[in-house]
Amino acid sequence: MRALILKADPEITEEWKWETPVWSRGGIVCTGEAYTTVVKLTFARGAALPDPDHLFNASLEGHLRRAIDIREGETVGVRPFTALVRAAVALNASRRSAPTRTGEVLRFPGGRRRDPAIGRWMRARPSALGAIAARWFGVMRACGDDVCELLHDGHLTACVGDAGFAYVNAFREHVNVGFFRGADLPDPHGLLEGSGRYMRHVKLRPGAAVDAAGLAALIEAAYADMKERTA
Repeated sequence: MRALILKADPEITEEWKWETPVWSRGGIVCTGEAYTTVVKLTFARGAALPDPDHLFNASLEGHLRRAIDIREGETVGVRPFTALVRAAVALNASRRSAPTRTGEVLRFPGGRRRDPAIGRWMRARPSALGAIAARWFGVMRACGDDVCELLHDGHLTACVGDAGFAYVNAFREHVNVGFFRGADLPDPHGLLEGSGRYMRHVKLRPGAAVDAAGLAALIEAAYADMKERTA
């Protein structure tokens, strides 16, 4: 399947991210995951792709993604699969050239590179919950030089410019690491919670195990997604 993806469009790039192969051109085309009984190819915006041959057979309930589960001994038609990959590339290209729709981003005017209010928030929470919040907000800060921040409704909010991509908040017993467009993010490790149209979060508790690599990858993906939406 890797060979078919790369042959479909020679300008597709591949990299290892989120502990899985990712193929991209102008945005993510698809990811690949190997499980005990299936190989899963997840198309980041599969719900918007034409699929006359009904290759998609998994993640059919998703708002954005669609997947192809391939079991041992099964084959996928070369021509319809090639057409699907090329359609994904074309969709990415069309999204990049189109103006950003107002409903795609939440804007937070007043953000700055370092907001003193966030520093005060962190100093007021020297507990384990505060340490968890500070750790993951630090990951958001490190995503790029264009990350701005502000304290919004008690949430530590990270933005690309003024477009929010993620936030952190501490509650009585847990910390939420949230994503304003989390429903659109690839989540191969199944970390995201929530059922709203757009937002998702990861719940963290002191002393509980956390998939640090998977969560860091989600933050990176949210940042990259917001950069693409606001380009």
